Amino acid sequence: MTVAAPVLVFLAGACLGSFAGLVAHRLPRDEPWLRGRSVCPACGRTLRARDLIPIVSWLAARGRCRYCGAAIPIRDVAIEVLTGAAVLAAWLVFGAHAATVCVAVLATALAVIVAVDLEWLIVPDEMVVLAAAGGVAWRGVSDGAFLEAALAAIGLAALALALRWVFTRWRGVEALGLGDVKLMAVAGLWLPVAALAHFLVAAGVAGILLGLGWRAAGRGAQFPFGPGLAVGLYAVLLALGAGLLPWPALA
Repeated sequence: MTVAAPVLVFLAGACLGSFAGLVAHRLPRDEPWLRGRSVCPACGRTLRARDLIPIVSWLAARGRCRYCGAAIPIRDVAIEVLTGAAVLAAWLVFGAHAATVCVAVLATALAVIVAVDLEWLIVPDEMVVLAAAGGVAWRGVSDGAFLEAALAAIGLAALALALRWVFTRWRGVEALGLGDVKLMAVAGLWLPVAALAHFLVAAGVAGILLGLGWRAAGRGAQFPFGPGLAVGLYAVLLALGAGLLPWPALA
């Protein structure tokens, strides 16, 4: 393995993260996210190619728009870095395999979901569909267990709906939104039945930590659970690929 290979993979992931940041900004605002040039949200100036180099452009401009001087949210570069790291981790685990492409799609969808849920407290359906499509493709290049995937998705969705009903009746609050229910179903498409318990534990721990941080930051008692589900899903998926949990050999 040369040094250039992981660097190129990270940069490719950062490009996906740049796209994820664009989608996360436009999608909840009902703006077109598959077409249209990138513009500065502050001054509306169309950005040029040199303004759109992941991470580098943000650092070179010191986190500000080159045209109007408005601050560029650090969230944007954070999405690029984290998505790049997530894709690099997938490549290190799965190698030059179709599985890595599938997981890169998942990483992009989850990056948007996390960013949007943290800001708007919603899980966008478009990204749920993208993650689900990636899960179906993933099953095709891993174990081919489509029936198991469908049953797991239904089972997790039913569990999430039950938890939602119980907490609504017991405490009068929606502990899980319908977007979280859909994201739980997506996890079933990706993970074998034997790993679902690990996913629930990982997602629960991530959700609790997020909730503690959310409240410590003074954001209120209600916090998004989508990021916890996203972290739990991705962490368990990498653990499966790394052999830390049992998983059939990739085709």
